[in-house]
Amino acid sequence: MGRDKRLFPAHLRKALYLRDGGCIKCGAPPGRTHAHHIVHWTHDGDTSLSNGCLLCPACHANIHHDGWD
Repeated sequence: MGRDKRLFPAHLRKALYLRDGGCIKCGAPPGRTHAHHIVHWTHDGDTSLSNGCLLCPACHANIHHDGWD
């Protein structure tokens, strides 16, 4: 998808489900996760498998407030 679309389409979410298996921080199941840009889209991050990961809502909020650890 590159820079054309911000949201992760179904085929990339499915690939993230298979690769990550759930939230990469706490292990929440895939159905309870969001697709997250590692390099944020507004900072020129691509919407791609290599720039995406799965995070549950709590871990997703934590990343945005406190950054990566």
